[in-house]
Amino acid sequence: MASPSAHWKTRLHNRVKGYGWAQPVADFTPFGQPNNCMWLCIVRINGEEFGRGDAPTKAAAGEIAAQRACAELDRRGYP
Repeated sequence: MASPSAHWKTRLHNRVKGYGWAQPVADFTPFGQPNNCMWLCIVRINGEEFGRGDAPTKAAAGEIAAQRACAELDRRGYP
């Protein structure tokens, strides 16, 4: 069973590499109040958005977005 810190970014990179595709690109944007900043991460594969996530830290936002990108790959039928 996967732990909460399942390293989704690593899983996504390995999965995409297995397809022979270019590596995913993660774009980060801060938003909110300066003393309560949140981060939005959008993961794109071959220029297409596959997942997004927001969290109080860049790392957490990146993991959420990567997890959602993996779920989108599943939804589209990629092994």
